[in-house]
Amino acid sequence: MFLEKRLLAEWSRGAFAGMRLSATRYAPGTLMPPHAHATASVSLVVRGVFSERIDGSGRAGPGLSVIVKPAGVVHETQCGNGGCQTISLELPGRVESQLRARHGAFARVGHEDDPVLTAALVGLWLRALESDIVRDDAWMERWWGSCGPRIGRERAVRSDRRLARALAVGACGGSAAEAAARVGVHPVHLCRLFCAATGRGTAANFRRVRVRRAMEQLADGDALASVASGCGFADQAHMTRAFVAETGATPGVLRALMEGRV
Repeated sequence: MFLEKRLLAEWSRGAFAGMRLSATRYAPGTLMPPHAHATASVSLVVRGVFSERIDGSGRAGPGLSVIVKPAGVVHETQCGNGGCQTISLELPGRVESQLRARHGAFARVGHEDDPVLTAALVGLWLRALESDIVRDDAWMERWWGSCGPRIGRERAVRSDRRLARALAVGACGGSAAEAAARVGVHPVHLCRLFCAATGRGTAANFRRVRVRRAMEQLADGDALASVASGCGFADQAHMTRAFVAETGATPGVLRALMEGRV
């Protein structure tokens, strides 16, 4: 609870050493005509559906998705019938320029429907608040350097049929041996495939996909014990340890964010 209150205080102050962290709730059906922002931003759609129209094409940001947007992009925004809630980190021009030059970030608008990337972003913010990390340009580079590569890695896994099938086994609580048998390779070879694609072994990827499923069920309001048993965890304590390892936050803290209680 202390950490949640501290996070809320940071939002209220809106001061991230030149960066601005804010939480916004939109009423059902809110429509914002074409407009642009002077700063680049990374936003989390914590709850609801956040749809945008950019250059004549529509993009939908469902709950637990990430929106990466350069400065000056003209867009029209509409919220779903149930309203929506977002958390946004706005970046000064100097930071956007540095990240673009050094990491290729903000070259285009990105809508990533990836709950695990969302969890990573929320977790990094929570850890930053908890440890009083200096919120300067160097901190921002470490933040992006940790999160940005996850986008490409998650895509790589989803595009590889063998890894996708193995993850489907792991998501249901299956073992590495069972997953390897399903895709017709040795468990050691499966681990090498995962390491090549994601930099993480089979067990770590299974933990991530289980956390992903659990986050989706948390957003639906399911009881924590029920979520744990339905997502391949031994018990609720096991799920909590996995959440902390992946996101830096417990399921309770993340649920509070989703429900707008912080």
